Amino acid sequence: MARKRKIHRGKVKRNRPKGFGRRRKKSRAGAVIFVLVIIALVIGAYCAAGPLMNLLSGSNPEDGASSQLSSAPAEGTSSREGTSSQNASSNTAAETSGRVKTMPAGNLTDLNKVKSFAVEAKQEGYTAVSVELKNSEGGLLYNSASQRAKKYGAVKNKNVSLSEVAKTIQDAGLAPVAKLHMFKDKTAANREYDNTFKIKGENSTWWDNSPSKGGKPWLNPYKDEAVNYLLEIIGETMDAGFSQVVLDSVQFPDVRNTSIIEFPSGANKDTHQQKLAEFIEKAQNLAAEKKCSVTVAYNTLSILGKKDNIYFGNPLKLNAKSISPIIQISQFGNTLDFGGKKVEAPKEHPAEAVTALIEGIRAQAPDAQIIPILSSDAKTDEIRNALTQAGIKEIVEQ
Repeated sequence: MARKRKIHRGKVKRNRPKGFGRRRKKSRAGAVIFVLVIIALVIGAYCAAGPLMNLLSGSNPEDGASSQLSSAPAEGTSSREGTSSQNASSNTAAETSGRVKTMPAGNLTDLNKVKSFAVEAKQEGYTAVSVELKNSEGGLLYNSASQRAKKYGAVKNKNVSLSEVAKTIQDAGLAPVAKLHMFKDKTAANREYDNTFKIKGENSTWWDNSPSKGGKPWLNPYKDEAVNYLLEIIGETMDAGFSQVVLDSVQFPDVRNTSIIEFPSGANKDTHQQKLAEFIEKAQNLAAEKKCSVTVAYNTLSILGKKDNIYFGNPLKLNAKSISPIIQISQFGNTLDFGGKKVEAPKEHPAEAVTALIEGIRAQAPDAQIIPILSSDAKTDEIRNALTQAGIKEIVEQ
């Protein structure tokens, strides 16, 4: 009879190399340390990404505090969705600039149109909307509370609330910017109000041309009534929510012969410039009181020395803290010669031309902020990118 084998259920003892268990524990610990190092490197790279990108792009996170045009309301600053593929395909440097889109004045008659325009501008990547509230004829395109404006017949649209316009733009996530014409104003100008130019030796209002040829009177920078009226409109605009105001036509009438005009005794080109500088200073002081800012728009031909009759000299000497040269490439002619630089055929080399312009302005007004206004022939990606590369942070597109 076969003997049954007794099977022992004990553990099988295997011979393992000495130190095997210790090596496995050490390998596990090494893997954990490796993973922790990788995580630390990723976190460090993420934290450094912002400063690194700022360094590469030449931007400074603190620079944004110095400008109002690109400062949209907080609730709208995070959304960049809906940017068109055309904008996305352009040079990325242009995306670092604050872009201001000008709204047609006709939109002011309907807040729904204002909203639609602002929403579309936001989707296109703009940071602010510019609205002309006082046109070159002197008309106010909103329901002004100014008693002077009502007396002058300047209120052209009594249905639009200025604060509602500003709020509608803000609700779309954009900053509202106001554009106001100053002394170019045929509506308010009237000798009966003692705010305009008069003909020398006569008690008659001076016009820059005959009425049949489009002639018009102007507000007079020497007259307190004219200056106080304009400051009142600037203040009203700021109080309504427009923290940035662009002042156009801070100038004298565009005529060469002023001998027929009655100026104060002893007035000359220097006192003319002084009056414009005094007005700008008053506007800047008013803006500072209201924690807002003003930018003064200048005819680029005058900056280039080709049209000095409206400022009686170089407008860069008027001491504006923020200036907006109105860039129109067709005005540069066949050669742009400015600030020691010469650019031949500016129309064929617009980027080089605007870069030379900005550098020349900086040389003459080193402390001024520059916010160019692009006319229709200058609204190209090439020019926008050139301005951005030149360090321009805000661009207004007409």
